[in-house]
Amino acid sequence: MDYFLGIDGGGTKTMFVLGDFAHLIATETAAGSNVVRLGEQKARIAIEKGVRSVCRKAGTQAEHIVAVCAGVGGAAQDSTRVQITKILAEMIPGKILVVGDMVVAHEAALEGGPGIVVIAGTGSIAYGRNESGGTARAGGWGYMISDEGSGHWIGLQAVAAIARAMESNARTELGDRVHQEWQLKSFDDLILRANASPVADFAGLFPAVLATEGKDPDAREILEEAGTQLAALAESVYRRLWRDNRRVNIAMSGGVFQNSQTVRQAFCDAWEGTGLKPHIRLSQKTPAEGALLLARKLVSTDG
Repeated sequence: MDYFLGIDGGGTKTMFVLGDFAHLIATETAAGSNVVRLGEQKARIAIEKGVRSVCRKAGTQAEHIVAVCAGVGGAAQDSTRVQITKILAEMIPGKILVVGDMVVAHEAALEGGPGIVVIAGTGSIAYGRNESGGTARAGGWGYMISDEGSGHWIGLQAVAAIARAMESNARTELGDRVHQEWQLKSFDDLILRANASPVADFAGLFPAVLATEGKDPDAREILEEAGTQLAALAESVYRRLWRDNRRVNIAMSGGVFQNSQTVRQAFCDAWEGTGLKPHIRLSQKTPAEGALLLARKLVSTDG
């Protein structure tokens, strides 16, 4: 049997989907594999472990995979594509395609059709393709200068809000939860962790913000602003690819959208007053499934 593998490599986790031409057979999740954030060694360990595990679940081996598509954060850079391709080629003899994570998310959400996908996971990006095949992106330039509305951005805003509250000797629900999550004993510990090198896991604080949004106005405000920031990325892509006000499909993808109704609502509300009328929905397929679809196309287009 010919097998196809789809991979979605994020900063926090990597998802693997193995299937044949018609069916999804096995899935697996491993640690993050974003080379830019984590380095090649950690990415290699996660990918190798995930490939072996998903093959074991399917009762096969990597040698039987005829095509693999990996959507990876940072793959817009040639160096990242080369690194991931090399790792996969050492395990898989079949065809290999490495693309940006936004490409596989777009395939999953829009099945190759025109529209925009907005990804909000550890990082964030908006990516669109119009009816003529033209593409555009906004955001996704890395956590130091971009990734608005992402899990990392939300965690960073949470720590900043806690610091402002502590300056006034105010204790907050959000502050208590973050101290618990990071196992901190004092405000000084928080500041040291927030400024540490390597960079702290700010994206890991997203659940703490979710858990306190009903009790802490700062937490809710952060989530609402995340939705607004993500909508701004999508609007930038919308206006570059479509010069008229036609109704464009926009799909929300990634863990931030999946887990926060507040972010989704703020994203939808942000379009009021723009003059644009998008058709917005939550993606029903994972980016890894989109990667699997593209892996199949690698062979089917060969005839």
